[in-house]
Amino acid sequence: MNDINSWQDLEEIETEMAEPSAGPETFGAWGGICPPEKLSEFLKAWAFRPAFAVWETSDSIEWSKKGQAGDPSEHPALSADAAYLERARMFGPDGDLQIRREEDRFLWSFVGEPGAGPPAGWPAESFWENPENEGVRYRRKEETFLLWGEKKDGRDRWHDDRVAAARLDYPVDAESGGRVQARADLFIRNGRTEFVRFKSLEPYSEE
Repeated sequence: MNDINSWQDLEEIETEMAEPSAGPETFGAWGGICPPEKLSEFLKAWAFRPAFAVWETSDSIEWSKKGQAGDPSEHPALSADAAYLERARMFGPDGDLQIRREEDRFLWSFVGEPGAGPPAGWPAESFWENPENEGVRYRRKEETFLLWGEKKDGRDRWHDDRVAAARLDYPVDAESGGRVQARADLFIRNGRTEFVRFKSLEPYSEE
């Protein structure tokens, strides 16, 4: 039997052994389809306003600045019927909305608070309203993810040679420097992560 040599190993084992306790009273999960010409209107209709947003087009990756993520429907990537947008992710304390292109349409998914959901009048499917998912339970695990890039003295943004084309201009305290991490909830069933809900960005901490 291998020795357990870190607290992280212990935490992972405890997560796997814990009784599944997360269900529809813990988080909501929705999904649907949106045509490109309706994407800006669709985003504007949502009640939740994300604190952070990242946009991937055919030739760039860009994070929204503070104060801009709150109204993603106005982002330049949505102009011209979002012709160059490949995917986007908008998240904050209330939920995590993902959008990705599939040929001539956008697929979207949302994971958030139990009472949160898509705007009325837009076709959507709820994971929990599907009879096949009745009684399903998950283990919830809090996780942090270290993002690309490091901000060093004299630089006005984060940089990583491996993704040099990306604008790593994270919307966190510019004075913090160093690295940036994302906090998320993972919902795990039978050893597989089925839902990931990003919640915040913050300066990297070893704690």
